[in-house]
Amino acid sequence: MGLSLGVILVASIAWINFKPPAPMEMDHAVVAVGSITETLETSGRVIGENQGAFQVLNGIKVIDVHVGVGQRIVAGQLLATFDEGILNSELAEKQQAYDLAVKTVNDAKKSAKDAQKQLTANTKRLAQIDKDIAELTRAAEAAARQREETTTTAPQPASTGLPDGLLGTIRSLLQGDISQITQGISSVTSLLGGGSALGFDMSEMYAAMGAGMGGMTSGTTALEMEKMQLQLQQTLLEAQTGDTLTSVYQSIADNAKTALEQTRAVVELARGGWVAEYDGLVREVNITAGEVFLNAENASAPTPDIGTLLALIQGDGTAAMGDLLGSLWGGTGHTHGMLIEYFPFTAELILNHDNALKVRLGQPAQITTRLNNVINGTLSFINPVAESSSGMDISSILGNSGGAESGIGVKVSIPHPDESVIIGMDVNISLELNSVDDAVVIPLVAVQRNETGNFVWVYDSANQIALQRHVELGILDRTNRQVLSGLAEGERVLLPKTQMEIADLNGGRKVTLK
Repeated sequence: MGLSLGVILVASIAWINFKPPAPMEMDHAVVAVGSITETLETSGRVIGENQGAFQVLNGIKVIDVHVGVGQRIVAGQLLATFDEGILNSELAEKQQAYDLAVKTVNDAKKSAKDAQKQLTANTKRLAQIDKDIAELTRAAEAAARQREETTTTAPQPASTGLPDGLLGTIRSLLQGDISQITQGISSVTSLLGGGSALGFDMSEMYAAMGAGMGGMTSGTTALEMEKMQLQLQQTLLEAQTGDTLTSVYQSIADNAKTALEQTRAVVELARGGWVAEYDGLVREVNITAGEVFLNAENASAPTPDIGTLLALIQGDGTAAMGDLLGSLWGGTGHTHGMLIEYFPFTAELILNHDNALKVRLGQPAQITTRLNNVINGTLSFINPVAESSSGMDISSILGNSGGAESGIGVKVSIPHPDESVIIGMDVNISLELNSVDDAVVIPLVAVQRNETGNFVWVYDSANQIALQRHVELGILDRTNRQVLSGLAEGERVLLPKTQMEIADLNGGRKVTLK
C-alpha cells in the first residue's frame, strides 16, 4: 500500500514538472491573393514657386487696399486701386526721357559725320597756320636785322599753342564716364569763350602770349590765338568722331528704354486696380489706403523728371551717372507694393536612387499636414541630376535605401492647399512606388526575422501547432507584405503582437486560434 502511494506521488510530481504548456491563444490571418501597392512615406518642405509681385511707382497715391497679409484670395479679386492721373503723368515722363535720349543718340551719330569733315579741315588749317607763323617770324627777324636800331638780342618767339597739360586733361575727360565727359565739354566751351576752366584762364594766356611776342607782328598774334582755339576745337571733334561719346549716349538711351518699358508695365497693371491672376495667399502689403507711396530706399528723392538727363546731355557737368539712372528709373521702387503667393504650392523632397526610379511624373501624391489634414497632390518634377543630401526617405529604414549621401530632388504640386499648408514648413508625403496584382499577401505583423532570414509562424490545423517557415518577400504597403515564395493561398499565419508572445512561440507549440 505504501509503495503504491509513493509511485503515485512521484508520477504526480513528474506530470507537474513535465506536462506540456497550455495552448497559446493567437490572432491569425488567412493568406490571400490580391493587389498590393508599395507606398513611400516621406516628408518635404513647402515652397511658393508662383509669386505675383505688384510694383508701385514712387509718388503714386493709393486709393483703396482691399486685402491684408495672410488673407486667401481668388482669381479676379480686386486687390488695390490708385490715382490713375498720376500714373499717366509718370508714364509720359518716362516716354519724354526716352525720346530725348534717342534724339541725342541720333544727333551724336550725325554730329560724328560732320565732326569728321570739320576735323579734316581743322587739321589742314592748323598745318597752314604753323607755316604762316614760321614765315611771319622769319620776315620779322629779317626786318629787324635791316633796321639800324641797336638790339642786344633778336626777338624770341613765344611758346606757341596751348599747354600740353591742358590738352591732356581735356582729352582724358572726354574719354571718361558721363560726368567727366560733360565736364570736359563744359571746360572747352568756357575756354573757347575766353573764360577759365581746369585751372587755366584763356584771357590770361592770350595776354601772356601777346606780351611775349616782342617785336612780332599783330598778324602772328592773331594766328597764335586762332591756333589755340583750333586746338581746343580739335579735342571736341576727336571725341565726337570716336565711339566713346556715342556709346555713352547709347547707354543712356538703353536705360531710358528699360525704364520706360518697366514703368509702362507697372502703369498698365495698376490701371483699374491690381487684380489677382490666380487663387492664392497675400504674403506682403506695403501700401496704405489714402497715402502716397514712397519706397523707403529713395523716399527722400524728388519727383522724377528729365532734368538730370537734360543736364547731362546738354553738358553742364553737374550730375553723375548714378543721378541719371536714378532719374530714369524714377519712381519704380525695388519694394513690392504687394506680394501674392499663388497656388499651387510645391513640396520639395529628395529620394534615394532606387525610389526615384519607381516614381513617375504626374502620379498622384497624398499630402498630410501637421493638423492631419489630407490633401491630394501630383508629382510635378524629377531632377535629372543627383544632389547631395544628408537626409533619407523612410524606405531606407526599411532596407530599400540607395545612397544616403546623394539623392534625386523631386517636387510635389499642391494645387489646393488649406490653411495648414504653410510655406517653409514640412508636410508628410505619400507616393506610390509599385503595384502588383494577384500577389500573395500577408499582414506586416506576421513577418519575423532571425539570423537565417525572414520567416512566419504557420498554423498546422491537423496538429493545432505552430510551425516556423522561411519566406521570400516582395513589396509592402502600409499594412501588408507580398510573399514571393513559402506560402500558399488559404494557409493561416499567426500574428504575434507582443515580445512575450514572440518569445513563447516555438516549433510544435500548441496554438488555439482566436
